[in-house]
Amino acid sequence: MKRITYTLLIILIGMTSCKKDSDQDPFLKRWADTNCGANATGDYYQYGSFPCPAGYHIPLQEEFRTLMAYPRRYATTETPGGVPGVWFGLSTNNVNKATANKTHGCIFFPKMGYEWETVQGATEILDPDYGYYWSSTIATGENIWRLVIMNSDIVSLKDAPYKNDSGFYKFLIRCIKDEKK
Repeated sequence: MKRITYTLLIILIGMTSCKKDSDQDPFLKRWADTNCGANATGDYYQYGSFPCPAGYHIPLQEEFRTLMAYPRRYATTETPGGVPGVWFGLSTNNVNKATANKTHGCIFFPKMGYEWETVQGATEILDPDYGYYWSSTIATGENIWRLVIMNSDIVSLKDAPYKNDSGFYKFLIRCIKDEKK
């Protein structure tokens, strides 16, 4: 009886600790590993100039809502590109262990502010303490939903115009893989 109990205990312990770092939630696995662009942390894009590769798309508002329901952690060190941002993952344990070198199945959204381009073509990076990501969902008129990462781990969805009379907003883009139907 002792031998059977001991063997069963080893099997149960092994089952709870054998999850590999590469194991990842199917929804989280659909997200691209990095933001779009040539820079390590991504480039800024004007609304309508979306560079997602075939088989990927700009997230819908609902996909951002789903992402926001996952555990997350704000990080300022050991991050991809060395910039602050938010880790999203399957569990609090995973996001607490995630680093640039070992993601533990988590995805990282850097905070890089946004770029403002005037109608004359001048550009400026604004609000670097926040992260702004385009959604492909129109809110109303010229307002588009966007994911906003604020200080700490506060993440929200906000709608805003993509342009006004003096220029255009340029936000980051993180593509998500199309769902197989």
